[in-house]
Amino acid sequence: MPQGYETFNKLEKLSLEGCTDLTSLPSKIGFISSLKFLNLNRCTHLQDIPAEFGRLSSLNFLLMDGCENLTALPESMDSLSSLQVLDLKGCIKLQRLPERFGRLPLQSLILQSLQSLEELPQSIGDLSYLRSLEIISCNSLTSLPDSIVQLKMLEIFFIKNCIKLGALPRNFGELTSLQSIIVIYFPSLKELPPGINALMALKDFYLQRCISLASFPECIEGLACLERLTLKGHL
Repeated sequence: MPQGYETFNKLEKLSLEGCTDLTSLPSKIGFISSLKFLNLNRCTHLQDIPAEFGRLSSLNFLLMDGCENLTALPESMDSLSSLQVLDLKGCIKLQRLPERFGRLPLQSLILQSLQSLEELPQSIGDLSYLRSLEIISCNSLTSLPDSIVQLKMLEIFFIKNCIKLGALPRNFGELTSLQSIIVIYFPSLKELPPGINALMALKDFYLQRCISLASFPECIEGLACLERLTLKGHL
């Protein structure tokens, strides 16, 4: 990064996409208080994000697609008080999310191809503004925290190719704002959680290649707003 960049007190957008020699972000990045958009896509050798990163109080968008050597996010990340969109596609060595992750004001969270991530923090249920959650090809993930049903603003739930997951949270019907469920290749899913008929805002229900799902609950008729129902390649 150029010398003196921390003095850019009006800088709102910073793109470092494809900076493959970048191994760490300098601590002074936290002084760019005006920064709203940060693109770190394809920074394939990025390994370290400093604690000062949490000082970016104006940051709205953080894109980290393909940061494949990053193993952890700083705990100070919970101080990103304006962060709305977090894209973590392809962070294959990322082992965990910060414990206080739920303090973020996220509206969209993309977790894709996080091959080393074995669990999500319980605090994910505290993401009270979250509207869209995508969990795709996280092949070490064995369960979803029950706290997910606390996401009362969640409208889109998309899960695909998480081959070790055994079930959806039992109280899934408490996601009262949910409008779209997309479940693709969930080989261990044997039944849909009880209370799914309580999803009164649900418009789109898409199930594909849920090969262990033996039946579909009769209570589906209670989904008064349902517009599209797709059962593909499993029943």
